[in-house]
Amino acid sequence: MRMANGSRRMGGVAAMALTLDTVPIDLAGRQALLDVAAAAKVLFIGDLHGTREIPGLLATLTTQLAPLGYGALGLEMPPEESGALSAWADGKADMPPFFAQPSGDGRGSLEVLALVRSVRGAGWHVFAFDGTREDWEGTWASRDLGMARSLAMQRAALPAGTRVLAVCGNGHARLARHPKSPAEFWPSCAADLAARIGAERVRAVSVCFHGGTFFNLNRVRVRKEGSTPWPWEDETAHVTTCSDGGFSLELHLRKCSPATFAAPCGLRFSPMYLRARLATDEPDRGLRPIRFLAVMLASDGRSPGVAMFLTAQGNVICSEVGPEGDRAGGVLRVFPSIAEAAQTGRYRPGLLEQAAAEEGDLRAQEIELDPHLRPQLQALPDAEFLDV
Repeated sequence: MRMANGSRRMGGVAAMALTLDTVPIDLAGRQALLDVAAAAKVLFIGDLHGTREIPGLLATLTTQLAPLGYGALGLEMPPEESGALSAWADGKADMPPFFAQPSGDGRGSLEVLALVRSVRGAGWHVFAFDGTREDWEGTWASRDLGMARSLAMQRAALPAGTRVLAVCGNGHARLARHPKSPAEFWPSCAADLAARIGAERVRAVSVCFHGGTFFNLNRVRVRKEGSTPWPWEDETAHVTTCSDGGFSLELHLRKCSPATFAAPCGLRFSPMYLRARLATDEPDRGLRPIRFLAVMLASDGRSPGVAMFLTAQGNVICSEVGPEGDRAGGVLRVFPSIAEAAQTGRYRPGLLEQAAAEEGDLRAQEIELDPHLRPQLQALPDAEFLDV
């Protein structure tokens, strides 16, 4: 079943037709969710970006949360989008930039816009609480700290007593560190917020898919979600406890499907523009921008580090980050394969193994790129044409 928000003009702004897929939850699971929500002032939903199902699930859930005092929806997006989201949903402005030029990670989908319009129509506040550009330039945990700080500040500006439904990636929503998570990924946004306002006021629910595809992961492609057995007889969503204590509950859905977008995705990040030194033994060649369309394969971390990409034509690009970040210094090396990159001895085995596994997964899926970008792929130069 779909909930439709029909095409209409609001305040002189044309609004496109948006639909959401409803996601039924079994009766016991729904009550468990409401019990957890009733105990919280902020309820985090651990999201998998780029699916149709999660915005539909949330649109259904918000109607059930409203009687508990929930009246604000926070989204993992640049904080400057807050006013634009509400103005667009109220018919007073054009589509927010984050959706008009969506990133490659699946957050700026039409389904999320439909969710925003749905909750605004019900009188909810909507705000964005990602970290600032400065937060992003630090560690992963510094971004989470910025997210928590932004969320706390915007929550304080809401009418007294308003409870918040906060939607962000699963890693940001964890209340306890995953046993295998590196130290630099902790604390999460949810954990930091709990430290700020009191752990008893924060709860988190992880959305878990048992199969399907989604639009996500750094660049422009549809990707598989790892398939795990579905132990229930029916197709409705089910709720369980979390085995590692990272979430208050886990909400299980049978499968996911890719979200849809208002424009070609990934143009914020792809084509990528890198300033890279083309050869360390020819320093006089200096720095120049390199343009290519690629999918992230593996990374040694943020700055400094090495990131490996697979181009549309199958070349492997190794971006060796300079001491001041990926836009200052560093070396760009191009190889016809991961095996040839490995022969240089420059890259640690774990990085190469990760890249090979990811490339194998991509090739098994025939590297299914966003259809909007296929015409652009034919016009873009690839690494094989670069003078390296």
